[in-house]
Amino acid sequence: MPIETFSAPETVDGILELLDQYGPDALVLAGGTMVMPLINEALTSPRVVVSLQRANLNAINVNGQTEIGATATLARVAELGELPLLASATRQIGSWAIRNMATLGGNLFAPPPSGDAAVALLALDARVVAASQSGERKIVLDSFYSGLFQTSLNPNELLTRIIIPKTRGKTAWLKCARREANSPSVVAVAARLVTDPEGVITEARIALGGANDFPMRAKSAEAALVGRGLDAASITDAANAAMNDAKPFSDALASEWYRKKMVGVYVRRALEGIK
Repeated sequence: MPIETFSAPETVDGILELLDQYGPDALVLAGGTMVMPLINEALTSPRVVVSLQRANLNAINVNGQTEIGATATLARVAELGELPLLASATRQIGSWAIRNMATLGGNLFAPPPSGDAAVALLALDARVVAASQSGERKIVLDSFYSGLFQTSLNPNELLTRIIIPKTRGKTAWLKCARREANSPSVVAVAARLVTDPEGVITEARIALGGANDFPMRAKSAEAALVGRGLDAASITDAANAAMNDAKPFSDALASEWYRKKMVGVYVRRALEGIK
């Protein structure tokens, strides 16, 4: 089926009107780095394409918490000194050409092994803001994903911005890939730990990419750390728990078995890097 309509509204209200009208028949286009290859190869044929490029959704505001518009490019996000964990993750997504077009909001919809930004955002307790003609709602990113290509967004809702609270604790980011640059992840790990003055971990976040059909938190690994110091025993327990939490897949990059092993290896390395 050929595309019937291409529209680039200048306001969010204009976009929401189209989404309300066309629902699942509308394809939302941000940077286009994922969608356009699918259209060009006739792997998808949406009835209506709605572009976000003229709707001014690319603002970045830092005032304690950080709010990033859905169409802010990965290149801009990679320069955010206030969020070194997220900046590190986005700097390793694709090439410069891709990062100059790809958007943070769009990358949240990239399936593993491509959605590395979501892994970092999970460790940072990010929320996404979904707008519709009925108003806005905030969704904790940890409850945003429900399966491969499945999220909690309704067909008439638009992801407009990402909200990240002020970072507490120390963080680490590691990515296992076939080559150093411009390579999708075999496994990605983001870690954030908060400790009390005695060094006891009071809050832990371990997020994984390439370990499930969608970015996920390894909650058993987090539980294995809270209430303990960061030492060899707690790191080993967390790495083993993360492997048990993982439900990886096989593809052209790596087998399910290898991904599960690398979850343990890279969780260990990330935690050792925080020490």
